[in-house]
Amino acid sequence: MQFSFHHTHAFPGCRVSIEGDRSDAAADATVEFSDGSIARGSQVGDGPDIILSVSPYRTVRGTDIPAKRWRLARTGNGWKVTARLPGPT
Repeated sequence: MQFSFHHTHAFPGCRVSIEGDRSDAAADATVEFSDGSIARGSQVGDGPDIILSVSPYRTVRGTDIPAKRWRLARTGNGWKVTARLPGPT
């Protein structure tokens, strides 16, 4: 699946566009941010939500970002980050 964040980084409340078939099974993911940074990740369904694990990556400006986990939820006509979760993967 492809996750495209509408901002240069993820945070609770930011919007995310998702392309690909959603499944509750764990799957690899490509994560892209609005500055063009791309990270590897994985996703798994959690009821109606998605848990997205993002591997460490470097922003276009050269900032190293550690691994993080996020809960995504459908809201109205799209998806949003609702929480940062503990643990890197």
